[in-house]
Amino acid sequence: MKWLIIVVLTISSFNNYLFAQSDSVFYTFDYEFINGIYKTYDEFKYNAPSIHEKALIENNLVAQTFISNVLGDEKIYYYDDSLHKKVRLKKGEFWGYCSNGVVYIYLDNYFHQLLKIGAICYFVENGNVVASNSNFPVKSKKRPFRLVNFKTGDIYDANIYTLQEQIKDDKELYDEFISLKRKSKKKMAMYQFLNKYNERHPIYFPVVN
Repeated sequence: MKWLIIVVLTISSFNNYLFAQSDSVFYTFDYEFINGIYKTYDEFKYNAPSIHEKALIENNLVAQTFISNVLGDEKIYYYDDSLHKKVRLKKGEFWGYCSNGVVYIYLDNYFHQLLKIGAICYFVENGNVVASNSNFPVKSKKRPFRLVNFKTGDIYDANIYTLQEQIKDDKELYDEFISLKRKSKKKMAMYQFLNKYNERHPIYFPVVN
């Protein structure tokens, strides 16, 4: 009887897996993201911006309003079908946006293009970077890399320690990275291992109809 239950559960799980896969597609660089504004990380993850580009009102076009990278006092409005009225989108009420198939993430009042999309995404910060160890805002010429965990949406500084944590579930790759004894070698190999990890751990997005 136990054997029969195990078989039934296995078949059920396999069918659910096939169903999930039928609604998703393996991500490649030519995957088509829908243009619009993502209010949350999940909207990006499921390629489902809650505010489509066409819903933006007047001259508030995505390409014109957001690519400037600084929101300032810009007032952005969109038409909400469920409320049947014009709604203002306030600063901080969004995770990012997509324009012409390019995804941008919002962080610290700036938008940053996701340069790599995968199990570990990464981007370079734009705008004025503030030194974290200062009592006063200090502009820095450095443009640090950031990592984004695709499963959770969490953002990390891109360094050898955070990368180690991100690839820890791939023991073979993790051990190979750890075996690089010198810190300088690890730094030089960081993005090589990041790309290796992404190749070994493909991600999926919903099928675009």
